[in-house]
Amino acid sequence: MASADKHAIIREVDFFLGAKVNAHHRQHNAALKYLRAMGEGKGPLERFSDVFEHLPDVMEVCKINHAQKGMDYEFDWWGRKEQWSWLDMVKQLVDDDIKFVVNGPDGTSGGLTHCSFAHRPNSYDHKSHHRLKVAGVSPELQSRLFTWDFVLHRVNGTSIRLHPEWKGTKVESYDGPGHLEPVPLPKAGPGASEGRGTYKRYKQVGNQRTLRFDPSKCDAASS
Repeated sequence: MASADKHAIIREVDFFLGAKVNAHHRQHNAALKYLRAMGEGKGPLERFSDVFEHLPDVMEVCKINHAQKGMDYEFDWWGRKEQWSWLDMVKQLVDDDIKFVVNGPDGTSGGLTHCSFAHRPNSYDHKSHHRLKVAGVSPELQSRLFTWDFVLHRVNGTSIRLHPEWKGTKVESYDGPGHLEPVPLPKAGPGASEGRGTYKRYKQVGNQRTLRFDPSKCDAASS
């Protein structure tokens, strides 16, 4: 395994435990959607590919406007930006999940060095494809879309991917390298249903552990 950069700031478990954060846990999913849009070149702003490899401790993201019903959302590309921190994302997890993320499954990782943002190798983003299908884009015209995650890098060279939800406190986690084999597409094409439970089944492919945010860690005055 690769060793950490000797100049990296190492954050161990104690740095994250017992901390309060300012952002509502939904902001972590909003940041994911914003960075994904930038990574896929869908936004009108300049793409900062170097930022994806090493996210700043605090960065500005565009405000997201979610529809009250359905999956639609849009970004206020030219409006006032909001501050977001990957450190807060880790701090806001329940304590046992913080320990798992920072120390690794065997508890010997040595801490976190940094966070990157990248698409998951061999993945298939069923939700995004379904949104296109609902919008009227034929499955035959859809190019395969990958799922994007926050990737937390540890001192011992291992990594873990986090994919926070918008609606709830759940955070799916995946091994850093991604899927070893390509996730099969639905037989009817991208975004199509294969019966009841299709969305959930694709969402859980490769999920090594479902983590959770602790809403009580957000200061009520600033949420």
